[in-house]
Amino acid sequence: MGQEYFTGALDQENIHIYLHEVGHTFGLDDFYDWSPTGQCCFLMKAGSATAVTEFDKWMLRDFWRHLKPRYGL
Repeated sequence: MGQEYFTGALDQENIHIYLHEVGHTFGLDDFYDWSPTGQCCFLMKAGSATAVTEFDKWMLRDFWRHLKPRYGL
């Protein structure tokens, strides 16, 4: 993400590109080539959502569920 986008988006209501990139910092992958069954729109499928969705929240919880026991967190 470019510095110009980041600083320019700070006062905007819709910062979905920033939210998508933050998802990567939590270990979430991009979904460009396919979508999970029953899911059409979520932040990690770039351009399909403009806000955090329930599926985005589920992905983060699921990632944490797998990470936590592996590292004793």
